[in-house]
Amino acid sequence: MMNSFTEKYKPRNVDEIVGQKSSVSKIITFLNSFPKNKKALMVEGQSGVGKTVSVDAISKSMNYEIVEITPSQLEDGEYVEKVFGNLVKSGSIFGKKKLIVIDYVESLNFRTISQIIKLIKETHIPIILIVLDSWNQKFKTLRYYCDIVTFRKLSSLQISNKLISVLNKENIEFEKPVVDFLSKNSDGDLRAALNDLEILCVGKSNIKEKDIVFVESRRIEEDIFKGLQKIFKSPFSKEILNVFESANIDLNMGILWVSENLPKEYRDPTSLKKAYNFISRSDVFLGRIKRRQYWRFYTYSKALSTAGVNLSKENKKNTYSGFVRYSFPSKISELSKTKKLRKTKKSIASKMSEELYVSTDIFVNEYIPLLKFLIKNEPTLKKELSQKFNLKKSEVDILVK
Repeated sequence: MMNSFTEKYKPRNVDEIVGQKSSVSKIITFLNSFPKNKKALMVEGQSGVGKTVSVDAISKSMNYEIVEITPSQLEDGEYVEKVFGNLVKSGSIFGKKKLIVIDYVESLNFRTISQIIKLIKETHIPIILIVLDSWNQKFKTLRYYCDIVTFRKLSSLQISNKLISVLNKENIEFEKPVVDFLSKNSDGDLRAALNDLEILCVGKSNIKEKDIVFVESRRIEEDIFKGLQKIFKSPFSKEILNVFESANIDLNMGILWVSENLPKEYRDPTSLKKAYNFISRSDVFLGRIKRRQYWRFYTYSKALSTAGVNLSKENKKNTYSGFVRYSFPSKISELSKTKKLRKTKKSIASKMSEELYVSTDIFVNEYIPLLKFLIKNEPTLKKELSQKFNLKKSEVDILVK
């Protein structure tokens, strides 16, 4: 599977970090001077401004090996003491510099934050905590043990320059108003701007101002994120039954969102098996609705794909407790990428299938592969078919490639 723009174009070294020069310098100073001052650094800033990717790039540039402690690991005090206790007390192992990074600290409870403070007191290696707001009431005591570095919102110009760089590397032509709109609409969030740009670029080699039609879909995406959190993380309530309506998406799309992101949340095979069984049964009812036009099945399908998935959890520990970045359904992305190809094949079929007495679907699936083979072995056939059926160049190209 191809990497997303955010992964493909994240900074690999310090020089590639967008903006944040002062903050990056403070992180480097903290690592270079450790443990002269405080043993932990709290890196704060809104989502998408580069906190996590910057720490990763800095660590690589300074030859640190990152040891990541997840929120779910921290909730198990015995596990932390066993796995990380010796590490923080002994420091580097075999001369390799270590750096502990804890992300999504907001998701932790006060007891678990106390566990972090204990680690900081005992550590002989640097610890970096990544948070949205250091003044969160949860961090009142934790702040005392940390230096604080703030990542500011990126300017629209900084984001614009990054988007243009990505478009050039992807060989995608663009109209400047598109970049200007995405940069301003992101509100300083580079990750959001890159995600929006990727959605806009799917299946295209040229993007124009008129293509900006997903402002509403961006709001819908934010709503479905909240809905997925309710399905996966919340105790059952009647509100869960209506998350798709609240996000203003249809049931088919909602099922795709749940199916795509389910493995990120449910960690044990039993819960996954139950949840996917409910999704499968939901899809069966949707098929019956389509065939029979019997819309009472809609209620069953909706309940199975929302409440059914929610109730599939064996227990709370089987759900990942930290923040999860949900993914757009890959099936939709793949269909978008192949839309032009499928449309061209349908066009060929509409011109040739009637004369061969087959349906357009059969022609696309069975006859086009056969024609490709025949043309490869008899090149003159290409010209004959093109003239007889008045095929366009793009249609002929499908048959010869």
